[in-house]
Amino acid sequence: MNRWMIGLAALMTLTGCDMLANDGSVPLGKGIDTPDSAWVVTSATDLGQSLAPVPSRASFTKPRTTTGRFVRVHYKVTPKKEKFVAVDSPVIVDEAGHEIKAITDDAYRPSNAQVFDTSPGTIGEFEPIYEIPKDAKKLRARIVGKAAPGVPTLVNLKL
Repeated sequence: MNRWMIGLAALMTLTGCDMLANDGSVPLGKGIDTPDSAWVVTSATDLGQSLAPVPSRASFTKPRTTTGRFVRVHYKVTPKKEKFVAVDSPVIVDEAGHEIKAITDDAYRPSNAQVFDTSPGTIGEFEPIYEIPKDAKKLRARIVGKAAPGVPTLVNLKL
């Protein structure tokens, strides 16, 4: 490898260019700045084809099933401003452009999966669950500020 290639690789590393996938998405764990908050999507977990209800509803609610899979996405949000930030679950986008929203049925979503107001000086942690169709591939979480929307950032969920 010549000096020019080594210099280019070093420059890309220093500027963060190596953190982008070929499709322009960022990897899990990389910080994302929106005009009103900072986000980090830390993990995405394939939960399989059956989803048990939350413990408080387990005695009278059957598990939910799908022909696709359920996926839990864990992310953290830190407000940048002095006011609270309204946080909504990111939309999941597949390679075909289909948009998948988080499950809203209280019987199956954990308490930290819904819309919350995150106060300044705190870090909100959320774990929404999504029902992903069988044919959905190359899943990305779309992150955009709510109070002051900017350009969306796609996070590669590696699923």
